[in-house]
Amino acid sequence: FGDPIGPYGMLLSQVGKDWTQWNPVISAMLKQPDWTFRWGETLTGLLISPNRGLLIYSPVLIFSLIGGWAAWRRMSVEAGGLFRACAAAAGLVFALYMCRVRWDGGWVFGYRYLVDVLPCLIVLCVPVVKMWAQRRLFQIAFGVLLAWSVSVQALGAARYDYQWDAWPNIDMRLDRVWDWRRSQLMSVLDLRGCDSPDPLGLAGTFTLPANDRTRLPVR
Repeated sequence: FGDPIGPYGMLLSQVGKDWTQWNPVISAMLKQPDWTFRWGETLTGLLISPNRGLLIYSPVLIFSLIGGWAAWRRMSVEAGGLFRACAAAAGLVFALYMCRVRWDGGWVFGYRYLVDVLPCLIVLCVPVVKMWAQRRLFQIAFGVLLAWSVSVQALGAARYDYQWDAWPNIDMRLDRVWDWRRSQLMSVLDLRGCDSPDPLGLAGTFTLPANDRTRLPVR
């Protein structure tokens, strides 16, 4: 199975090498380390950073975290087999991206790297719904958080245009994922989230704004 993949990997490697000769953004990114041991910071970013956090864009999934805990602590192996498998799979994906320097996913709306585990996280909401379905407070909280989660994703699908990621370029300014005042959600709502003069959101794709050029390595 690996034979058909090998040539494509070599091709992409060569294309990447040629690309970096004239793209300073990619060139600078490739000189960064790939892995980090700052797990507390990366896990916090994956969960609650204002511009990439899972629980910011889909807060209803907080119940999946509770469901994962319940699957291991309150269920037997027979009753909780599926839920434990989902919790383990999601945990491994979280662990992988906790170790990545670029855990943010680059130019994207929301939590790119955690999308693959959404089916597992949704399944993990089931034990919580079964435990608390008759509680009025839970019904209200679940409804509000679900409405927020669906609305945010619909908004991103309809209006995300790379503006927020482009200016300043998120690939060179990872600190922007923590910016609460100029968030990506405000950008898609046209509420002071982005100052880009570029209507197509392409600024920074091949060049950087003037205030970012000093961050590039000097050749």
